[in-house]
Amino acid sequence: MRRRQDQGLRQSCSGSVAVEFAMVAPLMAVLMLGLYQMWTLTTANRQLQSVAASIAQMLTQSTTGTVTDTDLSFVTDSAMVLFPGVLTDAASKNIAWYDDIQITISSVVFTEQPNGSYVAQVAWSRGANKRPCGVNLSGQDDTAPPSVTGLPLDLFGPGSLIVVDVSFVYTPTIVPTWFMASTSNTFNKSVYLQPRYIAPPNFITHEVTGSDGGTTTCQGFAVTP
Repeated sequence: MRRRQDQGLRQSCSGSVAVEFAMVAPLMAVLMLGLYQMWTLTTANRQLQSVAASIAQMLTQSTTGTVTDTDLSFVTDSAMVLFPGVLTDAASKNIAWYDDIQITISSVVFTEQPNGSYVAQVAWSRGANKRPCGVNLSGQDDTAPPSVTGLPLDLFGPGSLIVVDVSFVYTPTIVPTWFMASTSNTFNKSVYLQPRYIAPPNFITHEVTGSDGGTTTCQGFAVTP
C-alpha cells in the first residue's frame, strides 16, 4: 500500500515539473532571444563607430594633401569589412549595401576672424547627406547629436578637419518589436580628425580632374592641378 502511494507521489511530482517547465520555457526562450538581439544592436553601434573612425584615420594620413574620388570610394568600401552586418541587412531589403548605409566624407576648413574667433566652412563633401557649401557651420555643445550643419564647439580653431558622418537604420529581425520598444533604431555617428601631415593654412583638397561627379567641391576651395 505504501509503495503504491510513493509511486503516485513520484508521478505527481514529475507531472508538476513538466507543467512548470512548459510554462517557463517560452519565457526563457523569449528572454534569450531578447538578449541576443540586444547584443547585435550593441555590436552594430560599436562597429558603426569603427567605420567612421577608420575612414577618417585613413584619409587624414594623406601625405600629398589631395584625395581623388577613387580614394574616397576605396575608404567608403571599407565599411563592408568593418560592418559586415550591412551586407546581410541590405540583402534582406533587396537593395545594394551602399544604399543601406549613409556615409558622408567632408573636408572642413577654419578661417580666423579679426576678433580672434573662427568660422568653419565645408571645402568639399561626398556622400548621401552632404554637408552644405557656402554656409558657416554652427558651434554645438559636445553632447548634442551629430548634425551636418554643425560641429562641436571645442573643435573650432586653426587648421582643418576631415569629418565622417555615418547613419544606419537598425531593424530588429528576431524579437517582436515590443521587446525592443521600437521597430527600428537609427544610429548617427560622426568623427572629426585633423590631417596628420598637412599643416595650416593648407588642408586636404579634392582632385577635381577625373572626378566621377559624386563629390561637391565648394566655391573658393577648388584647387587647380
